Amino acid sequence: MPPLTGRITLLRMAQRWTPPLQLHPRTDRCELSLVGVATAHGATLQEATNNLLVRVHDVSVAVRRCGISRSGAFGSDPQVIEFLWEIGDIVASGGDIRTRILDA
Repeated sequence: MPPLTGRITLLRMAQRWTPPLQLHPRTDRCELSLVGVATAHGATLQEATNNLLVRVHDVSVAVRRCGISRSGAFGSDPQVIEFLWEIGDIVASGGDIRTRILDA
């Protein structure tokens, strides 16, 4: 039987990866992180979420403008860079990143 290595690699590449969300409630505010990408604060969870989406949007646009390759920059996590490129693609096509980030 031939090895399955190539097939497993293709299956892994087909899976969509999203960084985990972490909520850190504080007494006076919420802190929400998309691990390895951005952190935002707000008086409410909704405000922290909105602020996080703006930050992720801005980072994804910066990654595309700077021309950071999809294979990753020196010292960066290739999964995070690929995720940011995907978010940038959604932004460039006028799509809603909220769904991609929060419904993963």
